[in-house]
Amino acid sequence: MLIRHHRTEALILKASPYGEGHTIVTALTSRGAQLKAMAYGSRKLTSRIGGHLTPLTRVELALYKSRDMATIKQAQNLESFAELKNNLSLMTKAIFIMELIEGFSNTGVGNPPLFDLSLISLRQLQSSNDKNLEDLTVSCFQLNLLKVTGFMPELYACVECRTILNNDNYNFIIDIGGLCCANCLNGHSERAINVSSECVDILRQFDRGVTLFSELPLGSIRELRSVLDRSTGFWLDREIRSVRFMERMNQCDVHEPMSAVDMESV
Repeated sequence: MLIRHHRTEALILKASPYGEGHTIVTALTSRGAQLKAMAYGSRKLTSRIGGHLTPLTRVELALYKSRDMATIKQAQNLESFAELKNNLSLMTKAIFIMELIEGFSNTGVGNPPLFDLSLISLRQLQSSNDKNLEDLTVSCFQLNLLKVTGFMPELYACVECRTILNNDNYNFIIDIGGLCCANCLNGHSERAINVSSECVDILRQFDRGVTLFSELPLGSIRELRSVLDRSTGFWLDREIRSVRFMERMNQCDVHEPMSAVDMESV
């Protein structure tokens, strides 16, 4: 028997205007599946649900499942992430995280660890108290995103010969799945990324669940972000649009108001 009415907890990822006062909502449900649903009349002043359907909000949705697209009948705000929305530096990183969630989630295919990871990462980002910690939180999310979606790179042994690796220079090759030893590098050298032992050590700690670090050199943080940005971009197979915006905000005084030109470049 087809159940047309149901409720689900969800994280709102995107809200796109549609027609006269309607919104198409993209969300990640508590099952870890991507949901697209129509919220009729949600942009009208009299709407009771429009205010609950803003991106970066954890909600409970009452849905009616039709042939084409589910319809949102009710929405209740459960978690608003107000600190993220009121801090431009944090908000740019949260937008980046949500773009990756949207890209790596699938409609109708559940992945509960993805939903749990998304909430944990956003909460950790919200509690970050400095820029370096913000960047580490994003990097930790990226590695664990690859892990829960089946794209986890090999960080401990050569992907070709399975030799355990423990040295000062590592070669990371995204398309073959991780680290490669010098003996197996032939044929892959043009695509290899040379990474430091410090970067590999941080990645391994992320894999073991470590999220708290003492102060790290800025160069290590940048190297880490570069490797993970290239990895997630490769498996997503499209440009991650929010990267440029996030990098621009990292270079600017985020306390200054954004101009219209700045907003158009996002």
